Amino acid sequence: MKHMVAMELMTLIQLKREGIGLKRDVIFMANADEETGGLMGAGFMVQNHPDLIRAEYALTEGGASSIELEGRSFFVCSTGEKGSARFTVRGRGKPGHASQPHLDNAILPLAVALQRIIETPLPLHITPTTRAHVEALASGVSAGTAEMLRALLDPQTHSDALAELPLAEPVKRRLNAIFRNTATPTILQAGSKINVIPAEAIAQVDCRVLPGTTPESIAAEVRAVVGDRVEVEFGRFNPGQESDPASPLLETIKRCLGARVPGSIVVPGLIAGGTDARHVNKLGIKTYGFIPARYEGPNMTGLAHAHDERISVANLMFGTQVIYDVVRAAST
Repeated sequence: MKHMVAMELMTLIQLKREGIGLKRDVIFMANADEETGGLMGAGFMVQNHPDLIRAEYALTEGGASSIELEGRSFFVCSTGEKGSARFTVRGRGKPGHASQPHLDNAILPLAVALQRIIETPLPLHITPTTRAHVEALASGVSAGTAEMLRALLDPQTHSDALAELPLAEPVKRRLNAIFRNTATPTILQAGSKINVIPAEAIAQVDCRVLPGTTPESIAAEVRAVVGDRVEVEFGRFNPGQESDPASPLLETIKRCLGARVPGSIVVPGLIAGGTDARHVNKLGIKTYGFIPARYEGPNMTGLAHAHDERISVANLMFGTQVIYDVVRAAST
């Protein structure tokens, strides 16, 4: 998010430098804790200082920035995002001395359950946003590629279509994630001494849920995968959300991008993770996940939370220009 912070702050500074006469307020809000839930940042502001940030629209981080298909640029403006339903998987067994192994080892049922979680995709679900995403992409490509894109909407053809699409692997992973709830084991705990068989083995799983998913429905999906030899305990449930993308601001975004990149198409998108939009939306603010960036090849795709996370100077400049164009046009 450091690049988005820089783009937005530079937009505010530039508006001030140029002495632009505004018809509406432009508010810059920066918080440091979105990665830990945002309760002390955007959540705190919504709860305690709503009048400082109340607005008709908000621009925040998005999922994909751009997609290149058949030489055409598609820029993603996210109008929805997944929620979360993180859970703990617990295996239990009989403790004992490691020199005398037995099959009632707590690690075994946990390991089996985790293998199933990693290797077994949860069921496909089509939301209004993901359908709109596919249709918008299909509208700008050849008939053959459009057919492959629309095949993503069918559980029977989804996997084959995703494999055939001429897209970088990080883009395919993101597409796969926005069509289904996902569960990813991230933290393991078992044992305290090398020579003791543990009685309990635990894994924490980061589960992201689509709009429309309920606590009951995701619990049923997970249980169907892990089986009945482990315990599953869910934490706080945060629902996914999506909204109608149609608005004057979205039309402004389309015009501004079209001026910078002639022939480009803006497509609605669903963020596979979560953002501070889950807090500010409570004030009735229509929030868009939008970080404009040109496609720069597979090596510059999917770098969020990865080694050497970075953005090019060229895209930092491009994004700042587009954000400035959009905010100026929408506010004057």
